[in-house]
Amino acid sequence: MNRQLVDSISKDKFATLFFGVFDRSTIEFEYATAGHNYPILMAQDGDFQCLQTGGPALGLHSGSTFRTDKVRLNPGDFIFFYTDGVTETVNAQRQEYGERLLLNVLSNSRALGPQNILDAVLEDLDKFQHERLPNDDRTMMVLKVK
Repeated sequence: MNRQLVDSISKDKFATLFFGVFDRSTIEFEYATAGHNYPILMAQDGDFQCLQTGGPALGLHSGSTFRTDKVRLNPGDFIFFYTDGVTETVNAQRQEYGERLLLNVLSNSRALGPQNILDAVLEDLDKFQHERLPNDDRTMMVLKVK
């Protein structure tokens, strides 16, 4: 995909990507990122890690290489996937929401179901931006192990 983009788009363009495969039988998640926001693996006990293995954004360099990694999940763990419109939400003082606030709401809602986690993030974003319109799209997804 990277080579196709390098050959077909202008040099000032690129695309970010996150790709993952969840194996239900082993409860393992294999993934690679290409310049996209790092998904957050939140453990049931509150520990977290960002899934960073991969490579640069697609379309920048024809010789780019991309690695994969695998994480094992435990019951109650979840992975939060999101676009930059979440962490780059701006309030009236022109401050960005950022990863610190996102991690706080994810940690506080880790015992909830996937939809409730998403609702908690959206509610916190709405409070943070206080009636301002979003300045970018906000796409989010939660994968939670039962």
